[in-house]
Amino acid sequence: METPRVSLVGIIPARIGSTRFPGKPLAPLGNKAIIARVVERALESGVCQHVLVATDDERIAHQAREAGAEAFLTDPQFANGTLRSHDALKQWEALHNIEADAVLNIKEMNLLYIPNNCKNSHSSFAYQEPPLRL
Repeated sequence: METPRVSLVGIIPARIGSTRFPGKPLAPLGNKAIIARVVERALESGVCQHVLVATDDERIAHQAREAGAEAFLTDPQFANGTLRSHDALKQWEALHNIEADAVLNIKEMNLLYIPNNCKNSHSSFAYQEPPLRL
């Protein structure tokens, strides 16, 4: 039996131990944590069928879930967000028995531009064959 597929999964890598701004995902922006704002903006784009957060901290995962994302805990020893995102994707695919055709890496740094960046990124590869994979 073939594994069901979805077109596009957005993944937000978010770690607590940033060297430049430790705890950034939990820092308040107005009345919400930055990670909650990023999740909301990614969902607002309407491009991703699913939005995941790949994190090494349960507090970040909790904020992400409250904002509407699925959050997955990853190894804090991962060297970068790409490895963290890949691990979260594999956890999500195993949990739902589904595969993503493509993954959009969503960065916290571009908070104000997330909806437009998601739409632009999606249009640049939406119709390529074969589908892009991590």
